[in-house]
Amino acid sequence: MDVVRALLDRSRRGILFDDETSDRVRPLILRLIEAQGLTRLALFWEILDLLVNAPAPEVLASLSYELDLTGIGDSGINRALSHLRQHLTEQVEEIDLADMVGQSPSAFSRAFKRHTGTTLVRYRNQLRIDLACQMLLADQDVKVAEVCYDVGFSNLSNFNRHFLKLKGMSPSRFRTIFAAQKAAVMAD
Repeated sequence: MDVVRALLDRSRRGILFDDETSDRVRPLILRLIEAQGLTRLALFWEILDLLVNAPAPEVLASLSYELDLTGIGDSGINRALSHLRQHLTEQVEEIDLADMVGQSPSAFSRAFKRHTGTTLVRYRNQLRIDLACQMLLADQDVKVAEVCYDVGFSNLSNFNRHFLKLKGMSPSRFRTIFAAQKAAVMAD
């Protein structure tokens, strides 16, 4: 059950499976809806087995989505995270956040990494890229360069590099793939 638990933990942030896995699971889900009794349970386990053994599923949502702030005991870090989200597209420096919570920059950096699992720069870039994804999908006509500057990046090449690193594809490819998937879902 450890592999199932790992899958369920990742699923809190959403998981995108490859087309082959989706094609194999889809008919089972349709049968599951109509099934009764033990057949329904057997189908559920068969689907779970396919998902657990799927090749390289992609986690969709950001670290911020998974982060449960209610469990964090340090209200200073909570205030800093809240401030960062509210001013995401602005240039908020680590020293400013450290001052806000009454810590030295090095102590704040250690506390931030302990509570989020990443550095401030990576965390902020992840949030900005997630916002960019929303913007790219919300308006097909908006230019990638506009999105880049609107989410707080100062140059397009830096934005493209971070987008590729975090999403595994360019912003324009991301838009094309998810627009095609959305169209396919609407057609079904």
